[in-house]
Amino acid sequence: EPGRVVAAFRAELLAGATALAGDREEGRQRFVDAVRRWRELGADFERALCQVSMVAALGAGPETAAAATEARETFQRLQAIRFVERLDDALSGTGAGVRTA
Repeated sequence: EPGRVVAAFRAELLAGATALAGDREEGRQRFVDAVRRWRELGADFERALCQVSMVAALGAGPETAAAATEARETFQRLQAIRFVERLDDALSGTGAGVRTA
């Protein structure tokens, strides 16, 4: 399903660009769409990375809390501890090593 994977990456990149350009609400909506696309593909790891990008672009807060929780659970289940650390960096606002969309 290469076309769907490219579309998910594109949605994530556009979400990040939109949020970082200052349109937080549109960026949030686009991230929700990108996360949905990764979920539909069954790509849990990529979905969780997208959620980290969402937190990095939008910052910690009510709009990103559920995404951060789900990403943490996924990384812990996959024993991807370094990615839990990236999520923690994004939540703390340092963004060190975070893949931003």
